[in-house]
Amino acid sequence: MSSVSAVRQQGVIDGLRVDNADLSRVIAENSRLQADRLYLASMVETSNDAIISMDMMGLVTSWNRAAWCLFGYEKSEIIGQPVPPLFPPDRLDEEDEIRSRIRNGEVVGQYETVRLHKDGSELQVSLMASPIVSAEGEIIGISKIIHDISAQRHAQEELRTLQAELVHLSRWNMMGMMASSLAHELNQPLTAMLNYVRAARRTMGTTAADTRAGEFLDKAITETKLAGGIIRSLREFIDKRETTRKPEDIGNVLEDSLTLSLYVGAEGRDKIETRFAPGLPLVMIDKVQIQQVLLNLVRNALEAMKDMPDGRLVIAAGTDEPGFIAVSVSDTGPGLAPEVAGRLFQPFTTTKETGMGVGLSICQSIVESHGGKIWSTPNTPQGVIFHFKLPVAEDQHAA
Repeated sequence: MSSVSAVRQQGVIDGLRVDNADLSRVIAENSRLQADRLYLASMVETSNDAIISMDMMGLVTSWNRAAWCLFGYEKSEIIGQPVPPLFPPDRLDEEDEIRSRIRNGEVVGQYETVRLHKDGSELQVSLMASPIVSAEGEIIGISKIIHDISAQRHAQEELRTLQAELVHLSRWNMMGMMASSLAHELNQPLTAMLNYVRAARRTMGTTAADTRAGEFLDKAITETKLAGGIIRSLREFIDKRETTRKPEDIGNVLEDSLTLSLYVGAEGRDKIETRFAPGLPLVMIDKVQIQQVLLNLVRNALEAMKDMPDGRLVIAAGTDEPGFIAVSVSDTGPGLAPEVAGRLFQPFTTTKETGMGVGLSICQSIVESHGGKIWSTPNTPQGVIFHFKLPVAEDQHAA
């Protein structure tokens, strides 16, 4: 073999080696891309969010398992079909708007809307959409990520309902306390009136005029007794109001109360610290009433510290004596004047310019009706601590 032929042959061999190396790199790159595609496909398929893609005509091109779970349509029912079956009639224009924005290369940021399940029920969802771009840079489709927020909306609705119930309960408790106080105050003058009328009746003579006056006094006695009977019945009704009590986790009750106290308008969640001892026994309570107690105490404390940027509110729960759970609400506000502290739980005592002074009196009634006790002490170096204790459920004493 001539030297020229050998050189040519070697060149061919070297070229084949280069081509083989290039082919190996291409194969390896294709394998890597295929692995990436499989990985991404697996992520899409196992995502907890519905991930849907469609072409620019609005026909569905992919549909993951979460989309099936959310909307109820199998892939075979939806692939190649238009999306509108998922839209309520009053939201059909949303799809046209999304498609228009995607054509312009926009990403439709996350927003909340309503979609339809296969059975026709409405779903509260959070949705975002982005363009699908080809290798040449052309927008060829739309990718949507849809998150079900129905449970979140349901929880918020329950929260609003509970808040409304607490406000309603607060009004009724306020009315009950006012009625009880009025009944107590009115009972004494009615008793005095009855005694005076009886005394006047005994001093009457036997003349016709005295007899006539005596009839009027007898009627006054009857009406006074009737008024007293009505007041006694009112007090008995208030004192014997039935409540719904069951064993509750005091930590959960307090946490719910904190959420409610901020939800109904009090600000300052960053000022609040909780210290709940672990493994606390259950307490036998009317949950809504105890939430009302903490709601009142927390809002009072936050209002007292509203002009104090460094104010702190600490809510603690633990055991200080056998058979009781102790809860404390301590703030670093201006504290209480001695003349107010001594009669703090009496009706119509308040430190607020527009307050009615019945909130703490209601709290005392609620706690004492549960077999507990509520009181206050000064905080150090400033502020006030409200304490209340509640008996644990009977079968928890040994825990």
